[in-house]
Amino acid sequence: MGIRYTVVNGDKLRTIAQKFYDEIEGDGLNGKVQTLVRLNNIVDPNKLAIGQELWITKDASDPDVEDS
Repeated sequence: MGIRYTVVNGDKLRTIAQKFYDEIEGDGLNGKVQTLVRLNNIVDPNKLAIGQELWITKDASDPDVEDS
């Protein structure tokens, strides 16, 4: 289960992960960022486009989530 999130000016994958998974810190956060990269087929995690839509899962470790 998840939602679509639209990237806005100033967004970075790290801040998006913190916004949706605010209970995590440190290496756990890096794992969530990598999950967002994988789920959204992101080639360069440092380059998000304003208006780009990202799939955000309720639990980024959910094995039942299909790639978008």
